[in-house]
Amino acid sequence: MYLLPCSCGRKIPVQLRQAGEIVKCDCGASLEVPTLSGLKSLQKLEASAEPKIARTAWTAGHRLTFFGWLVILVAIGLGGWLYWSGPVDPYANFTPEQMIQGAATRTPIQSLRLWQFLVRDGLEHHKRPAERDFEDKQAGHQILWWVWAIVPITGFALVVTGIILLKLKKKKPGGASRA
Repeated sequence: MYLLPCSCGRKIPVQLRQAGEIVKCDCGASLEVPTLSGLKSLQKLEASAEPKIARTAWTAGHRLTFFGWLVILVAIGLGGWLYWSGPVDPYANFTPEQMIQGAATRTPIQSLRLWQFLVRDGLEHHKRPAERDFEDKQAGHQILWWVWAIVPITGFALVVTGIILLKLKKKKPGGASRA
C-alpha cells in the first residue's frame, strides 16, 4: 500500500489495484490515484501500519439462520416433488360421454345384477382393484405431506432462533461484537 497525500495534509492509503481511480479524502477532496509507475514514487505504507480488514466470524446465530434457510429451500423442493409425484386417480379422466358409453354396452341383465349388488352391498364393496390401489397410495401420500409439513416449520424455527441469537449478541452489555 502507498500513501497518497491530500492538500489538507492527510495521507490516504491506496492499493496497487486502485491505480488510475479517483478516491475521496475525509475532507471531501477528490484525489486521482496515479498510474502504476506513479504509485512507486509515493511514500510506502509499512506492513505493520496497514489497516487490517476485519472479518466477521460465523457465530451460532449465523449458522442457524443459514441452515434454517437451507432447510426451507429443501422443503420447497420436496413439496414440489410431492405435489407432482402424487398418485393419479385412474378414473379422473373419464368424461360423462365415456361413462354413458360404458353403461350402454351392458346388457339389461348385467345392469340389473349390478343394480341389485349395489343395493345389497353398497358402493364401498364394489371398488375395482385400481380404485383400492389409488386409495392406498393416496393414504401413504397424505402421510408424506404431514411429514413434509414439519420440515419447513423446522427451517423457520431455525431461522428465527438464529436471528434471535444475533440480536442478543448485539445487545450484550459491555461487550463489543466480534468483528
